[in-house]
Amino acid sequence: MFECSDRPVLQAIFLNSNCFEHLTRLLQNSKVSCYQNTFRSVPELCRLHQFVDVLVFSCQVFQGRLDSLAVATIKALTTVMHKSPAAKEVFKERIGYTHLYEVLVSLGQPSRHLLKELMNMAVEGEHSSVGLLGISNVDPLLLLIQWLPELDSSELQIFTADWLRRICGLNRCTRATCVNARMSMRLLSTLEKHTRLHRACGESLVALLGSLGGQSLSGSELHQLLSFLRQDDPSRPHPYVGPVLRSLLAMLRKHGLESAMQYFDLTPPMAGIAVPKVSRWPGFAFSFLAWLSLDQDQLGPPSKGEKRKQLYSFFTPGGTGFEAFISSAGALVVAVCSKKEYVTVMLPDYCFCDSLWHFIGVVHVPGKRPFGQSLVYIYVDGQQKLSAPLKYPTMTEPFTSCCIGSAGHRTTTPPPSQIPDPPLSDAPSGRSSLGSILSPQTWGGLLGGKPESLTKLISAGTQDSEWGSPTSLQGQLGSVMVFHDALQTSHVKALFSAGPNCISPFKSQEAELGELSSKLLLHYSPKACRNPICLDLSPNLLHGRLTGNKVVNWDIKDMINCVGGLPVLFPILEQLTLLTPDPADTSGSEFITPETATPPSVIPLYVYVSEARLEKNLAATFLLVVKHFLQRHTVNQETLLHCHGAATLGTLLQKLPAWQVDVSVLVAVQLLIEQVTFEKNPQLLQQLHTHLLFNFNIWNQGDFPLRIGHIQYMSTVIKDSRKQFRKKYGVQFLLDTIRLYYGSGNREVDLSEDDIRTIRASLCGLLKYYISKGTTQEEIQSILGYIAAIGDDEQVGIEHNHTPTHTHTHTVVGKWKTKGVLVFLFLQRAEDELWRILLEIVLCVMWRGVGGSDDNAWLERGQVFSALTKLGTANELLLPVDHIKLSLLERMVEWAVNDNRESTAVTLPQHTENAVRLLHVVQDFLQAEGLVNPALWTEKVLEETVTLMDGLMVWYTSGSQWLQLSQVGLRLLLGFMAQPDPQLLQGLLGFAGILRRSVSEQKEETYSFLVPLLRTLLSKVHKLLYMELHLPSLPDTNGSPSFFEDFQLYCNSPEWRVYLDKYVSIIPYMKQYEIETFSQGHETMALFWKDCYEAFMINLHRRERERGESKIRFQEQFVEPFSRRGRQENLRYNSMLKQMHTQNSAILRQWKAARRGLMCERGPWEMNWKLSSAENYSRMRLKLVRNYNFDPHREASALRDNLGKVLHTPINAESLLLEAVKQVKVSDLEEEILDLPEEEQSGSTQADDEDASQKEKLVMSEDCELVTVVDIYPGRLDITTHHIYFYDSSTEKEEGVGQDFKWPLSQIREIHLRRYNLRRSALEIFLIDQTNYFLNFKKEVRNKVYSRMLLLCSLSLHGTRSPQELLKASGLTQKWVNREISNFDYLMQLNTIAGRTYNDLAQYPVFPWILSDYTSGELDLSDPRVFRDLSKPVAVLNEKNAKAVREKYESFEDPTGTIDRFHYGTHYSNAAGVMHYLIRVEPFTSLHIQLQSGRFDCADRQFHSIPATWQTLMDNPNDVKELIPEFFYFPEFLENQNGFDLGRLQISKERVNDVVLPKWAKSPEDFIYKHRKALESEYVSAHLHEWIDLIFGYKQRGPAAVEALNVFYYCTYEGKTAVMDAINIKSFQFPTPKALAFYRREVPLDNCALVKAVVPKNQSHSFISQGSPDTLVTVSQNCLIGTHGWLPYDKTISNYFTFIKDPTRFLAGPFSPGVEVTARLFVVSHDGKLLFSGGHWDNSLRVTSLLKGKTVGQHIRHMDIITCLATDYCGIHLISGSRDTTCMVWQVLQQGGAPVGLSPKPLQVLYGHTDEVVSVCISTELDMAVSGARDGTVIIHSVRRGQYMRSLRPPCESSLPVSITHLAVSWEGHVVVHTCWRLCVQDKNALHLYSVNGKHLCSDPLKEQVTDLCVSGEYIVMGSEQGFLSIRDLYSLALCVSPMAMRVPIRCVSVTKEQSHVLVGLQDGKLIVVGVGKPAEMRSGQITRKLWGSSKRLTQISSGETEYPTQEHL
Repeated sequence: MFECSDRPVLQAIFLNSNCFEHLTRLLQNSKVSCYQNTFRSVPELCRLHQFVDVLVFSCQVFQGRLDSLAVATIKALTTVMHKSPAAKEVFKERIGYTHLYEVLVSLGQPSRHLLKELMNMAVEGEHSSVGLLGISNVDPLLLLIQWLPELDSSELQIFTADWLRRICGLNRCTRATCVNARMSMRLLSTLEKHTRLHRACGESLVALLGSLGGQSLSGSELHQLLSFLRQDDPSRPHPYVGPVLRSLLAMLRKHGLESAMQYFDLTPPMAGIAVPKVSRWPGFAFSFLAWLSLDQDQLGPPSKGEKRKQLYSFFTPGGTGFEAFISSAGALVVAVCSKKEYVTVMLPDYCFCDSLWHFIGVVHVPGKRPFGQSLVYIYVDGQQKLSAPLKYPTMTEPFTSCCIGSAGHRTTTPPPSQIPDPPLSDAPSGRSSLGSILSPQTWGGLLGGKPESLTKLISAGTQDSEWGSPTSLQGQLGSVMVFHDALQTSHVKALFSAGPNCISPFKSQEAELGELSSKLLLHYSPKACRNPICLDLSPNLLHGRLTGNKVVNWDIKDMINCVGGLPVLFPILEQLTLLTPDPADTSGSEFITPETATPPSVIPLYVYVSEARLEKNLAATFLLVVKHFLQRHTVNQETLLHCHGAATLGTLLQKLPAWQVDVSVLVAVQLLIEQVTFEKNPQLLQQLHTHLLFNFNIWNQGDFPLRIGHIQYMSTVIKDSRKQFRKKYGVQFLLDTIRLYYGSGNREVDLSEDDIRTIRASLCGLLKYYISKGTTQEEIQSILGYIAAIGDDEQVGIEHNHTPTHTHTHTVVGKWKTKGVLVFLFLQRAEDELWRILLEIVLCVMWRGVGGSDDNAWLERGQVFSALTKLGTANELLLPVDHIKLSLLERMVEWAVNDNRESTAVTLPQHTENAVRLLHVVQDFLQAEGLVNPALWTEKVLEETVTLMDGLMVWYTSGSQWLQLSQVGLRLLLGFMAQPDPQLLQGLLGFAGILRRSVSEQKEETYSFLVPLLRTLLSKVHKLLYMELHLPSLPDTNGSPSFFEDFQLYCNSPEWRVYLDKYVSIIPYMKQYEIETFSQGHETMALFWKDCYEAFMINLHRRERERGESKIRFQEQFVEPFSRRGRQENLRYNSMLKQMHTQNSAILRQWKAARRGLMCERGPWEMNWKLSSAENYSRMRLKLVRNYNFDPHREASALRDNLGKVLHTPINAESLLLEAVKQVKVSDLEEEILDLPEEEQSGSTQADDEDASQKEKLVMSEDCELVTVVDIYPGRLDITTHHIYFYDSSTEKEEGVGQDFKWPLSQIREIHLRRYNLRRSALEIFLIDQTNYFLNFKKEVRNKVYSRMLLLCSLSLHGTRSPQELLKASGLTQKWVNREISNFDYLMQLNTIAGRTYNDLAQYPVFPWILSDYTSGELDLSDPRVFRDLSKPVAVLNEKNAKAVREKYESFEDPTGTIDRFHYGTHYSNAAGVMHYLIRVEPFTSLHIQLQSGRFDCADRQFHSIPATWQTLMDNPNDVKELIPEFFYFPEFLENQNGFDLGRLQISKERVNDVVLPKWAKSPEDFIYKHRKALESEYVSAHLHEWIDLIFGYKQRGPAAVEALNVFYYCTYEGKTAVMDAINIKSFQFPTPKALAFYRREVPLDNCALVKAVVPKNQSHSFISQGSPDTLVTVSQNCLIGTHGWLPYDKTISNYFTFIKDPTRFLAGPFSPGVEVTARLFVVSHDGKLLFSGGHWDNSLRVTSLLKGKTVGQHIRHMDIITCLATDYCGIHLISGSRDTTCMVWQVLQQGGAPVGLSPKPLQVLYGHTDEVVSVCISTELDMAVSGARDGTVIIHSVRRGQYMRSLRPPCESSLPVSITHLAVSWEGHVVVHTCWRLCVQDKNALHLYSVNGKHLCSDPLKEQVTDLCVSGEYIVMGSEQGFLSIRDLYSLALCVSPMAMRVPIRCVSVTKEQSHVLVGLQDGKLIVVGVGKPAEMRSGQITRKLWGSSKRLTQISSGETEYPTQEHL
């Protein structure tokens, strides 16, 4: 059977015989019965003919060998399914691989043969031939992966995993097959059981995962991969963290190649895209652009059955048109076909079958003139590769046969026999430009030339025989664009640069690309395709039909943003810190040895080290992963920047063990920095520099080669951009680094002294580099401070290696003169170096510091020598005095030579005079001292002296002075010459003796030096000494060329000796002459030295006299400033260390907070909460947030019970709020994440910021305090023309908690004057997002700030600042009387106006006790007896108490007359009372404990029972506490959710836990609901003004207060530093509500379903247009937009409403195929000017101007289609949900208070879902964003921080998957969730209600399918598929009235801004308007107030077409 030739027939027989079931049953039964009986029991097998016989025989032979049976069965299955998709589907449907797996596992452990057979089954052949066969059936491979953990043999595990890796990862085709089968998820499921896998097997699977991930990795797969690395033991890393990290890197490297992630798979022969008919070609040219990829294995040897792979074909009915294809050889061929000819142009030497993606462009350009040439241009990857002449077809006919990538429809052409064959000819090859075509010829003439043709012309109809029959592209096709115009090279290059994954190429910034969109004929993108429809993205709507598959691959770079962004990788790095070194692995960084790492070769080496060699170090691998994630990915760069990822990265690297931090890590950091540099992201680069490169805490963990290499790389970076780094990483940074890490007290023990010295020298070299480029005053101060701070133990040296030039010296001296001190730093302190430097100083002072050349100047210079002489005499010098003098003179002569050489005409006399005097000094010094010490006659003195005399031209100048000087010079020369024998110095004749000696001793050097000098002397004294007579044989001294040799011989002649002997007798006369000649000079010099010495002694005595005074001045001017500078430097240094510690702590705190969201499950892992500051619009603080610094306060409980330790530190009661509990002190936004300060930006970023802020000017700046419930933060308030800034300057900020804020002026809603600490010094600012801030100023500053802010914000003063007039101007009372606001809102507004605030416990809002019945089982609000008497203070409701209070008042007298009479010594509202009520909620728990001196109050005095508290009030006349607002909205304060130990009651010993509720309350939520209902009841509404009179009104003071028993202690009143509120309100009568009625009207709009109808609530009207209609915006399912006129009622005409129909327009841009157009995809801005829409094919969030009717914004940040949108109540935030499982919060940009668009980047990206997000809603005021996913999960995040808060899982009757279809958030934060799940054939629906804090309150099943819902006030309005409009109570979910039938499915519902009408959009396009009440009764808030305030129940609403009253039941 296996070799059957007619296999299809055999397969059909087997399928019809149910062979799959029989074979499976055979395997199942093989373990319990013999095979023969099994076959006999199955008679159906007889029809299997020969196969059954063969199989039975096999079973008999191998009876008992189950494995062989399994192998035979698998072979049979493989044969049956071989190349038969139908058979494979039948097997899956009837048996399935899951069942096959269960059967195989039941047979026991498999053999290698069986495993191989399963692999053969996958490739349908020998598995080792997978490269030729490919994977035909991937399911057996999935089965093998699932089987691996069950294999007992490690060898089989390794064998199977290795072959799986080879087979699946062989090439792109096999990888794509595995990816489409979701093999990655199967691999991850298997890896979850890694404890049962051999290590090698697991690593092979991880490597396979990396190979497949390089092809595609979805967000869910990446999420599971990261989840796989979760640690079982937090102290140990996951065993596979290394392989997974390397696998991630492998994925990223493959994605680094340019490849399309989504494409059309046109591999099947019949695949392709059919293009609709093009009736008329709109342009004059043809351009085709597309991305494609063809596999290498498609390039086969030529054969008879050759195929040409069609790229495109556009043909008319007559056969004319364009065509392009890939030949069998892989070359691109472009063709034009006419009725007779088929002309082709082939691109030579370019094969496209290389498995790479290419961008191909073909542009046909017709001739411009009638006989002009038509050309074709071929582009590959943006470059023009060919231009050639090619005939352009006629374009008059319609194109009816158009295909892309498909063989298409063949047009009818004449038989070849009827078409004359034109001569085959070749077009000019070689150069493919127009320059090669010189003369216009006929078409046939152009085609002639070379045998290898580029252009061919054949007869039409013969192309199949020439090029092969057409087939599909047999490859992958990306986006396709066809233009009806000719594209330029720049266009093609720009489109290529956009890449294959660019969704919107025409959205580019380049204007030329923007113009191309109008030239598009069609544009197909795989992204906009849903089989079989390909949306045409051009305006022509030529939607194509796809035959084939659309493939979607996911890039891990994109998917990382669906699971949390780059920060999700940081836990991997954290695990690396737990690794321990593996003794077996010694190859950590063997590729870089210490020798190669030492300078100077370390930096060049880095560049050439491959990444693969770095992978041995996992930390370096992690950095490479980050590098690749950032490569060409702007979103990832922004994410890393936004989350301060560089800081976190640096901090975690510091935690790495030292053995991991090696040169590999440094190389990886360099590659990362270079990548970010290439990406041109200066902000991120700056962060990397700060936290990685310049963070020595990282690199100081390594060894010496690493440290020195790091410093070298750092130096290279600095020297490349010195100016950029100098400010932050300049001199001060280097000095701090040296002191901190390599100072004397901080030296590392693991480095030798030599290593430390080398590192210090390297850092000093960088320091020297900075200074060599110039210094600033600050840098000099830094150096001085460093020297002053570190003392003498260590110094840093800066040594200039060049000799100071004149200019440099003048500069030094100038600084020395001006500053009075000259600082030199030394690397080494050797004595020779020291005296050399000191010599330079003295010389500089003598020669340069003393000006002039007169006697006074030389007197100053001579004193130096006198001082040296005196010091030498006293033996106080380290060196001999003569040696020092000689060195000075040598340097002075040298400088004199330079001065004379460089002097100008002006300075020459002075320099000459100095030189002359210097020569005398030198001659005198040598003659005097040289006789004693011949060593002073040095060669340097001789050379410099002779040079100086030559420069002065001493020998050639006449005059007595010069004669004297020449004599001095001559004497010096004689002295030098006579040094070997001082006795020979006998006058001028001494020359002869010297000469004779030099000749006799053969000293050529001396002789050659003296001869020229003697020759000159002989010529001058020749006549004077009568040498002509005595020396006739003397050689001629003038012009004799041989004088040198002649005179040498003459010296030995008798004549010369006789002459010398003859004149010996005159030597005494010569000595006399010498004495007479030089004695005057000696005397002169002696006098000079005498004068110098006397002057020196005089100055010495004067200095001694002044020394005492100098010591004092030196102490004042030098020592004390020096010490002060040292102290300042130490303070700065310690502050720097503190700042570093603070920053590190802040980063760690931030990372810990982020880690909680990354590492935890979606459900909470801890249940500790605290109260948030977020308020709703009724100023209710409803929300609890995570308390990450939770303290259970067990010590406070122990102290209460006298079990704890006594607190030694007393707590000052006055500092209760100033010194709040630190463990709960977090920012006002309730997170401990610190916003790190932004790094300094550079380059273009700074310029942009300057442009953006150039109009913003500072108006005023004042010091103030930010007051919160927890603490007070000192700071500074800056007011500018655009914003208000608060800068926190508190010392506690070092703990990482900052309160810096920035408030836009446009968001300020109200500003109120406030009191604080009994002073009128504060302001409270309210923003439109319901946040508020309490600021305290100096009293005299407060009003100035208030006035300026009102002016800038354009807020009116209402004519006054007093609360009374402010209340009157606000109109609140009248709104309350008219029932436009509730009782709660009115009381809260009164508290606000009166100055009460949540931010000050001493002025907390006060509310009344409402009820008096707390014991009944039921609460009857219709009974007046259950209410409290609101006309009396709470303390005197008991008449007995009233009598006692009155008597106390009348009997009280103060002897001093200071204290007035009062009824109560306490107050109805104070800080202790607030903490008493809120003791169970942080931060009030901590504040209560602090008030009670560190302990809880005893249980009996705590708030533990509401009935007991009320009874205490009744019994105790001194307890006057009223309630707080939380009693009416915040049920959580009644529960001990944090589990505090509150103690036990003394009598009953009952433990105090949750508050005991009244009997009529079933739960805290029920209590709040009923208590609130009581507050809004008719009785309270009628009597509430009486209580207001007591607290806020006229009964506060005076006789009315005395009569009402309402007088308090005198200090609580206004005027005497009072805190009581002063608002005078007169009494009034509250009206009662009227009856209700509902009506309905129908407005026909369009025949298409109406999916959106809304009246924006904040529409503004100018003064002229007051009273004009508002805008009602509608959107139909066909994207038709309408902006209609809407008036809710007319006062003059009895109309229910006015509707003005408006012309409509279409929404631009197609929606993604398959997206259901619903109301969730659209949001209208609150002013009705903008429409935000999602669901578009390109993942964009689009902004459409409703006025202009065009798109004004397009934001692409989601990785998949946007599925839902929502906006908040105040219109400043928009939230979007997407299929990519993320949500994004966007800021709505405002201009002049009106929305103008969206911010270009989302404010927050919200993670946590693992399935498509289908519904979202947002409440900015409550700081909550709610999102629901298709998998039934609801997640709540914070808006301002984007933090995960909690998850909700709505209950379900079954275990079937539940989808969240609709969400809504009420004004109190209640979350309404609509769920839907499939049960049998129908959908089941339910409605769920959750509290703002995630508590499930109730659920209600629904009978209809909800299509839309919204929340209005306390009601839920819903529409259904069955056509019912329902109104339900928000708190109970019960129907308020019977559903109203619309008879047509409802598509959308909304409530108008007046809350008076419900707008209902129907499937048939009609708009239904449902109203409440009659027109005359229509006022704002009617639905809420009417239904809430009415005491009558509504039971039914009729669905008629006219007005229908409700049926009232009393």
